[in-house]
Amino acid sequence: MMKRRALGKVLGRPLFWGGLAVVACNVMGDPPSATGQDGGAGIGGNNGGNAGSGGDASAGDGNVAGSGGTGATDTGPWWQKTISETCQSEGIPKVTDRPTIPKPDADDSIPPFYVAQTRIRFGTTKDDVPMTADNSEWRNIGFDFDETCFGSADCYVDDPAFPVNDLSCASGGSISDGRNCRDNQIGKLFWVAESSTQVRDYFGMSEHDWNCELHRGGFSIIYKISNYNGKLNDPEVRVDLYNSIGTQNSQGWACRSSDAGHPIAGTLDPEWYKKPAWVAGAGNFLIPERSVETGSPPIPGHLPHAAVNDVDAFVRNGILVAFFEDRAEVALLGTRTPVPGFRLILDQGTLAAELFKDGEQHWTLKGTLAGLVNRALMTTSFREIGFCENICGSYRNVIDYLDVNQDTIRGAGLPTTPCNALTYATAFVAKQATVHTTLDTRLPEFGVALNDPCPEPRHPAAPRQNCTCEGNPVRSVCPP
Repeated sequence: MMKRRALGKVLGRPLFWGGLAVVACNVMGDPPSATGQDGGAGIGGNNGGNAGSGGDASAGDGNVAGSGGTGATDTGPWWQKTISETCQSEGIPKVTDRPTIPKPDADDSIPPFYVAQTRIRFGTTKDDVPMTADNSEWRNIGFDFDETCFGSADCYVDDPAFPVNDLSCASGGSISDGRNCRDNQIGKLFWVAESSTQVRDYFGMSEHDWNCELHRGGFSIIYKISNYNGKLNDPEVRVDLYNSIGTQNSQGWACRSSDAGHPIAGTLDPEWYKKPAWVAGAGNFLIPERSVETGSPPIPGHLPHAAVNDVDAFVRNGILVAFFEDRAEVALLGTRTPVPGFRLILDQGTLAAELFKDGEQHWTLKGTLAGLVNRALMTTSFREIGFCENICGSYRNVIDYLDVNQDTIRGAGLPTTPCNALTYATAFVAKQATVHTTLDTRLPEFGVALNDPCPEPRHPAAPRQNCTCEGNPVRSVCPP
């Protein structure tokens, strides 16, 4: 069968962007000028957002609260592309998507503000309040990163009997894209990992464990937005990304029960989402020194610049777009939580998220963070939490997955060039927060591993590092 590229969107039907349903309408048009006094309207907001001073509410049909900004006709993700009436690609934002309006004077910028993640989805749960388990959700998260399509179940060209069958590089595995050609092989990996009771129970590697800690402020990922005019369109915005070790003050409740002695060995409360969440101002988020750019000067009243940043981000029709340099550290730092979290090193990081105000006029960021991960560095991330040869079959399964599921190429190459990276994507929500501007010094500096290679797992029942793998099926055999 001839290989064809899939580059598309279908107008007039629901589209899915990071798990968020939106409606495409004139998405390829140039962005209108912003006239409201506040931030951008929500994508497909329910009857649109409330109008800002001098603005109109944005029309739409979704469940996202609009902001106080002006309305816009460019209501959907403009990067989606169409190849035929039956095939669309999620596409990916580009630097060239920047709005072509003059940059306002610095005096017109609103004060810098921070948003802290309250939710993260890799693809093992639905986008509902209780985060219902769904092992196919990874298909609905991410971008068409390589702008090719392979085995996407809902994308066909010409003859519906034959799916699109394009690869950007030569993969050694059976790779299939998600819906609308989305690329998210790491999302699929987390489903594979979470389906293992050893991985889920011993390491707390589950969306519920991680989201419970985000909910209570055990750790978070913080974004600082600065040099922003507060309106629907701004061609030059700064975005800094910090990894936080959690709020200064505890919420007074734990995600896992203490009935098993060690905190990580307890049972996760299945209704954690009903418990009190962190509140901005009541528990400032602590930022480790390792998240700060080396040599960054102090900024009165604010954090220094982050090591992971984009000084040339932009906002187009209420959607913040940022591109981060390679080797960006994006981590759930479990320094002060029972579960160890997870540190990930991201290349070609791409953020596209709706930036709007809620009913209390607090900023919210909701969208997608995606990029590429190196197989060897991903292996190191697992080993940093004690997930090594001691876990036997589960560890071997993860390593094998990383080896054969590389689905894209970092750098230039032809379709015959071996793939050398895996695609990664998360859907997230971040809400306005306050931070502690005195940096925490407990962690090593940026770029240094958080732990010695293969520390002992935190869970007391997990196999120790001196255990061996024996038998068929393989199991851990540990010295008495």
